[in-house]
Amino acid sequence: GILAHEIGHAKQYAPGGTPLLNKMAGVSRGAVGLGLHTLPLLFADKESTAQLFTGLGTAASLPLLGHELDASWKGRNLLKQAASKTGSKLGFLQSLSPFKGVPSYMLATALPYIMYKYLKGKGQYEKDK
Repeated sequence: GILAHEIGHAKQYAPGGTPLLNKMAGVSRGAVGLGLHTLPLLFADKESTAQLFTGLGTAASLPLLGHELDASWKGRNLLKQAASKTGSKLGFLQSLSPFKGVPSYMLATALPYIMYKYLKGKGQYEKDK
């Protein structure tokens, strides 16, 4: 499943792949990797500013999640094709094995909201007047 997922990434970068998604995911990966999707929440003083940063951070994470889902989908299709060529039957759960890493990317996408709720609960932000 992991190998199929990684081959799915290779298909994304092959001719006829997903060049726009690849570029967007590269920027998104950099933002998430540097913590730029959550870091501004530490410096927000007003609740409305924190909510804006939460939305921007979540939006910045979405291309990366989409890129990973696309690679997993391509990997799933590869597994299904390989199974059908050999005459094997691929079970439904086996066909989902390329998606094993997706929950971590879902968590990265949800992290700005989780962090906002945590900091709001700790009294980090002033109410807007």
